[in-house]
Amino acid sequence: MRHLHPRLPHRLTGFTLVEMLTVLAVLGVLAAVSYPSYAAHLYRAHRADAQAALMDAAFFMQRHYAAHHRYDTGDASAPLVSLPAPLNQSPRQGTAHYLISVTQADAGSYTLSATPVSHGPMAHDTCGSLTLNQHHARGITGTTVSVAQCWR
Repeated sequence: MRHLHPRLPHRLTGFTLVEMLTVLAVLGVLAAVSYPSYAAHLYRAHRADAQAALMDAAFFMQRHYAAHHRYDTGDASAPLVSLPAPLNQSPRQGTAHYLISVTQADAGSYTLSATPVSHGPMAHDTCGSLTLNQHHARGITGTTVSVAQCWR
């Protein structure tokens, strides 16, 4: 004859509240440490895209000079050359992070500027506006950070 053993109560398995809170605390610390680095990387990537857009605009200005023998329009009422649509923002498609424009131009010189969009992701970037002239001299405006830090 078989003896029936009474079943022992099963113990429920799973995570305790303390274990769950410990995991959440560790994830919170990791996020707090990694987010500033991630944000800095995004700023550098957006800045690099704006720098590439400035170089493309500089090539456009060189082609304009080759065709007209001057960097401006020659019209006293509207001397600045307008950049074509793909060159007037960075990134070229989607939401603009920087607006690219010709800020100064005359017969023999020009200055291009990449200005952060006021309510965009780069509005509070420490580098401010990036500039480039006919000699490909790099510059920044509106900040005390060095040019070398912003044009890496």
